Amino acid sequence: MIEPRDPQTAPSGSQSDEHHVPGGDAAPRPRWALYARSGGAVRDQANGQLVALRAYAERHGVHVVAELVDLGRSRRDRDRAFELVEAGEVDRVVVVQLDRLGRLVEDVALWVDAFDGHAAALWILRGLVGNGEPAELTSPLNKAIFNIFNELARAEERYTAEVGQQQQEEGNRRRANNNEA
Repeated sequence: MIEPRDPQTAPSGSQSDEHHVPGGDAAPRPRWALYARSGGAVRDQANGQLVALRAYAERHGVHVVAELVDLGRSRRDRDRAFELVEAGEVDRVVVVQLDRLGRLVEDVALWVDAFDGHAAALWILRGLVGNGEPAELTSPLNKAIFNIFNELARAEERYTAEVGQQQQEEGNRRRANNNEA
């Protein structure tokens, strides 16, 4: 079973304790946090996500500051990611796909809002439009697209609730008419 690595004790490589590239004057390596989430308490799905995220980080030669995993209803590591962004300790938080940020539109909106006013970016490894290309969710264009989808999802929720209410009222009327007969 693959477990999150502790970047402080990881072997040298993409998760070494060094933030700067060897050689002294080189530019600092980007600092990333990797985030995985499984909707259930089963770690297998999160482990698969971590494998993909680690491979992506390895290809880019970055410094992985943290590997964060939430299982089930836990949001402890989501909150930790927000803290890393707030403190300026990461340049990027990377997640495998958009639905790993949460089940509800509001969950994803929390992520987007957490990056407002900060230099860090939120990246989706498998892209936003299913093309498989990594995409930055917090870029101005993608943020605008997300906000449009967010409003559409909220409108659909309102419509679904209204239709459900109407169906319930119609069912109540039918039962009342059947009881009178």
